[in-house]
Amino acid sequence: MADGNVTLVDGSPKIGLMTVHDPKTQQEAIIHTDGSCSANGRGRRGGWAFVLQRPGQPVVERCGSIPAPTTSNRMELQAIIEALKVLREYGQTYDIEIISDSTYAVDGVSNWMHKWAKKGWITSTKTVVANKDLWVELFELAQPHKITCSWVESHAGDPDNERADQLANQTAGCNRRVEYGPIESAYDRLLQKLMQPASESHQGER
Repeated sequence: MADGNVTLVDGSPKIGLMTVHDPKTQQEAIIHTDGSCSANGRGRRGGWAFVLQRPGQPVVERCGSIPAPTTSNRMELQAIIEALKVLREYGQTYDIEIISDSTYAVDGVSNWMHKWAKKGWITSTKTVVANKDLWVELFELAQPHKITCSWVESHAGDPDNERADQLANQTAGCNRRVEYGPIESAYDRLLQKLMQPASESHQGER
């Protein structure tokens, strides 16, 4: 298990190793993802989060926020992108199962993404794919891996889906990116401090 240390990071992407898909050396990974944007494009920040599990390895949980305007669909894609970036840093190929309560993300990765890429990111109605920038990035990050997607009903008791949902909602209003281990108490205390109004956070300093 991770040691539970909490580290704030700037969110800038790290350059990972290029990997080639090789079933003989492939590792397994399960990723629960979620995105949140309460105003959904009407001037509010959005939040993304994922819970990454690999056999015999510490659970990795990360979350962050994106400036307005954004949408719930974009946050769902951002969560997957951020998880794939972490896997890229490990320099290995993975047999990945992405579990999400977003039919947009699940259907897009499973059924639409490869068709869009072949057609130059143009839909059947001859329009540019919505959220093209994120789909292109996701497609490129996915290339070394074998990816399957599963849909899970939201708020139906799946603990990792609930965890990702909690983190995405909490960070939707927090202008920070957080990387942390599975010990929730340290993370929860940090989030409460970050999301506390400035007037309250300085009362103890007077």
